Amino acid sequence: MNKTQHDKAEARRQYVMARVQIECNGCWTWTGGRAGDGYGDANFQGKRQGAHRFSYEAWNGPLAPGMHAGHKHGCATPTCVNPEHLEPQSPSANSLEQVSRRHERRVWTPQDRAQAKADVLYGPGGYHAKAVRNGMSRTMARLIAKGVLWVDVPATSQEAA
Repeated sequence: MNKTQHDKAEARRQYVMARVQIECNGCWTWTGGRAGDGYGDANFQGKRQGAHRFSYEAWNGPLAPGMHAGHKHGCATPTCVNPEHLEPQSPSANSLEQVSRRHERRVWTPQDRAQAKADVLYGPGGYHAKAVRNGMSRTMARLIAKGVLWVDVPATSQEAA
């Protein structure tokens, strides 16, 4: 790394450190701007970028094209941008990790799961409406409909609609 690259990386690190609160569990809570989805939004030298990616790249270098900076298993703080808590993830792995974290927060009984799956598969409306009705994310509803999540759960059509 030449001096110019080193100086740019250092400026990026300083930008991150000025916008985090370091928690006792090791998480770096992003205190800077937020995007509409609630995730951190870095605006560095006129370029907007997700705070997770920005932080990861400030310490580890660029991610491969198409990859995301996602939380490693064990860090469930959406606002955490600690590069040690982040790892490169494919878009599908990143979506599954997000759904998994949300799924872990709610206790779903077998009956709840069967009813929700039936509504996602057979109920009226798009993924957003189905997600709202069933207390889940739109991504989770889409992954259930595509057969990625809850493949072990039977859907009973009489529970839908």
